[in-house]
Parts: sequence; C-alpha cells; structure tokens
Amino acid sequence: MPCSLVFARWRRGYADLLAYRTIAGLGLGAEFGIGMTLVAEAWPASQRARVSSYVGLGWQLGVLAAALLMPLLLPIIGWRGMFAIGLLPAVVSFFVRRRVEEPELFTERVARGMRKLPLKLLVADRRTMCASIGVTILCSVQNFGYYGLMIWLPSYLSKTFGYSLTKSGL
Repeated sequence: MPCSLVFARWRRGYADLLAYRTIAGLGLGAEFGIGMTLVAEAWPASQRARVSSYVGLGWQLGVLAAALLMPLLLPIIGWRGMFAIGLLPAVVSFFVRRRVEEPELFTERVARGMRKLPLKLLVADRRTMCASIGVTILCSVQNFGYYGLMIWLPSYLSKTFGYSLTKSGL
C-alpha cells in the first residue's frame, strides 16, 4: 500500500496546507533564532562569526537536501508524507535541546540578577526604535523573497509552463 494512501485520511486542500505550513514556519523560525542565539553565546567571541555562518550553511544544506529528495519521494509518499519527513529535524532538535546546557554567558547574567531583558529596550529611544523597525523590515523582505522563490516559483512554473511539481522543484 503506497504511503500516500496512509496520509489520504488527512484533510485536503490549500487551506490545510497553508495551516500546516504556517505552523511549521513558526516552529522553524523560532528554532533557527534560538539555535543561532545558543551558538552565539556558547562559542568564544573570536569564533562566533564562523560558527554562526556554519549554522546558516546548515539551513541551506537542509533546503538543498529537501530539493534533491523531493523529486524522488514526492511521487511515492505525496506532500503529506514529505511533511511527515519534515518532522524529523524537529524531533532531533527536541532531543538535542534537552541535552544542551545553558551557555556560561547566560548563567553569569542570571547570577548577576539579569534574568530577562525587557522588550521595551528595543524602543528605548528614537535611534534604537528606528534600528528595530529597520531590522524588522529587512527580515520581512528577506523572508518574503526567500519563501517566494522556494514556494511560489515552483507553482508558477507548473501553471505557466506546464512543468510537473517535481520538475519545477528541480
């Protein structure tokens, strides 16, 4: 029995895919930000830039692996199966996170009574508020551009040029 039949019981349609993708996007975004912060705090200052770039490269290698595996697996397991495979990094992340200790920098700050930094520091004065708004705009543009290419372009190629989803993904 093909795996796609196993997942056929799940609801179908664009709204469902949008809901699943939104949940996945929120989780990925949170995990990436937290992971990058842990890397930045856990490594010595002289190595932070290099290690942070490794984290970014890991993200891109994951995207490349997904793009290469998708044409092979999509006809067999369908988009729901691909979504299920996408849960594997989340499971790995869950177990890794449970074993990672708090960075020394964080524990020092807690010991000094700096338990949390209030979000109001992002808008403390005019200069800081402008920088915060600018970074928010830049991140939004980057995300819309990235996901526009990765998600909407294959659909456009499929509809406009008649490519199969697999061929447009490649």
